[in-house]
Amino acid sequence: MIQDLLQHPASLLAVLALPLLLVVVPWRVGWIGTLVVLAWADSAMPAADLPRKIAVRAAVLVLLFAQGLVRLRGRGRGAPPPVPVLAFLALALVSTAWSETPVPTLGHAGLLTLVVVVAFSHVARHGASGPTATATMESAAVAMLALVALGLVPFGRGEPLFVAGRLRGFFSNANGLGITCALLAPWAVLRAARTTGVARAVAVAVVVGLAGLAFLSGSRTGFGGLVLGCSVTLFLRQPSRSLAVAIFCGVAIALASLAGGGDVDLEEGAVGQFARAETVSRLSGRLDRWQEGIERFEESPALGHGFKASWRYEAPDEADAQAGAVTASGTNYHSQHVETLVDLGAVGEVLFLAVLWSAWRRARAVARRRDDVVSARFGAAAAGTLAAAALDSFFHNWLLTAGSPYAFFVWSLVATTARLSGVVAPSGAPRPLAAPVAVPGVP
Repeated sequence: MIQDLLQHPASLLAVLALPLLLVVVPWRVGWIGTLVVLAWADSAMPAADLPRKIAVRAAVLVLLFAQGLVRLRGRGRGAPPPVPVLAFLALALVSTAWSETPVPTLGHAGLLTLVVVVAFSHVARHGASGPTATATMESAAVAMLALVALGLVPFGRGEPLFVAGRLRGFFSNANGLGITCALLAPWAVLRAARTTGVARAVAVAVVVGLAGLAFLSGSRTGFGGLVLGCSVTLFLRQPSRSLAVAIFCGVAIALASLAGGGDVDLEEGAVGQFARAETVSRLSGRLDRWQEGIERFEESPALGHGFKASWRYEAPDEADAQAGAVTASGTNYHSQHVETLVDLGAVGEVLFLAVLWSAWRRARAVARRRDDVVSARFGAAAAGTLAAAALDSFFHNWLLTAGSPYAFFVWSLVATTARLSGVVAPSGAPRPLAAPVAVPGVP
């Protein structure tokens, strides 16, 4: 690594400039930059090069943590992680003792712990008020929208824009584009709900554009999560509009299906890639994978095989083993819940469900606040994002993959809503005292 730096002066200067960046760059910029780097690592680095990808994730997260120690000094406190989060992390770390792959298990559990520490100690401290939290998340959404737009540029690409008829854009697979659209759409809906004029028109156009991209990606959970997230966001803010959004999306799908003529061929075009009727009965092969996962779960039903033990690690040959090249293989169960059952057993799955419920409950509580309208809006968008993530967790397994940009974004939301749920009023002012009650016979 040192030789590589010496051969690339620009990289060496970047490393030497890191201490300066810790002091000069605002922490919000560092957080958004970390999110962008994680998205790049997830998309650009090959999946087989897992150790280097994990190293990049760990490096940027450690750097962000160090920057928070410098830039957030004197900014108050963060948020204590909920008990289910602490219990789940403890189980993941302790599972190293019985894991079939103890070193990778410790690495993944440690990296997930780092993500949670950064979220609850730094992200929550930075977003201690509704306006700051909203501005930070909207800035992150704009940065991710820029990546989405950059991925649609047709020239200068090393890989095709469409894979098997599905739009993938910047991301390594089409499902990544779909879930990104689902996670960002509630924030565009929030922007549209609180602005007027040109700003509202732009926000509505962004929502429609994200829905179109999710549809073209062919990700059914991504598109469904987008509709669910936007509906939840509007329901918590303006209940009458959530139904209108759902109806609009249904009509849009029907019109898109009929755009090519009266007879709809579900095997052709964008509609065919979205419907994929031949895969519906087996959920794109997921039922077979889930059955395999349940069989492995039954081998160790209580505590599982160890955190991320469902990922197999092996060196292809002796030379690569001596060079330290390790690749990951094994079965992708395409479900965070099935993977959790395999890795941490029934205890881990119960704790994971408790984490999701705790996060949803806090976001809904913030959305229902009446003493702070800005925080309430933030809570509504956060609840919509969490609903989309929870839906997708049944069909994909990124939510507990430490260093995944989607997981980092969601964990940051969980920590921020935990912080805002403990704030009494927007400026820390106490609630007004109730009027005195007259008691007969007492002057």
